[in-house]
Amino acid sequence: MKEKLAPIHFIQHQRIHLQEQIESYLAGKFGMEKKLNDLENHHGTPTTDAMLSDQIDHNNIHGWLEGHLIANEKRLSELLAEIMNDTNLSALHEAYNEFGHNLGTTLKPGVSVQNGEELYQLLQSVLLDGMPCDKVNKLVDASEHHLVFSTLKDLHAPYYENAGLSPALYHELRKSFLDGLLKELNLGTYSYSLEEGAIIHKVVLS
Repeated sequence: MKEKLAPIHFIQHQRIHLQEQIESYLAGKFGMEKKLNDLENHHGTPTTDAMLSDQIDHNNIHGWLEGHLIANEKRLSELLAEIMNDTNLSALHEAYNEFGHNLGTTLKPGVSVQNGEELYQLLQSVLLDGMPCDKVNKLVDASEHHLVFSTLKDLHAPYYENAGLSPALYHELRKSFLDGLLKELNLGTYSYSLEEGAIIHKVVLS
């Protein structure tokens, strides 16, 4: 029996597809196209630019999205491990920052953020932290001048550990990405910290 697509499915696909674009961006920047192709052959290929309704398995919507999420996590972590064999960490941070700037340029015409809660909604449309049913991200506090939200569980860690990387790398590189995105959108300054097993994200709005 065919399942019906809901708005959250489109949002989740957008998050996954954005992470897949990071794979392609890094592969092109660091000459790792062949490695990425090998990873796609091993773990599965990314989603496409076609409409979601034209590519998703309508008989297993959740499974299709989750399968592509897991494949992306595996490809990206293993691609980063390969890149770091020949590249210093600062170059990776620069690449993530550039990707954030580029995304900000793309999003800028349609973005109007007036407060922390609206910024949270924007960030939740681009940040991939598991499936929606995992509910790991939670809004803690928001005002006209700041945003605080928490990630209750690091769902990326197992993939980075399996790739021989520190789980902290994902969050360090994500910070560089968000620094670039928020600067391009003139929305504020991002920081994060680890507190009692949770990741606390803070943005001071511009």
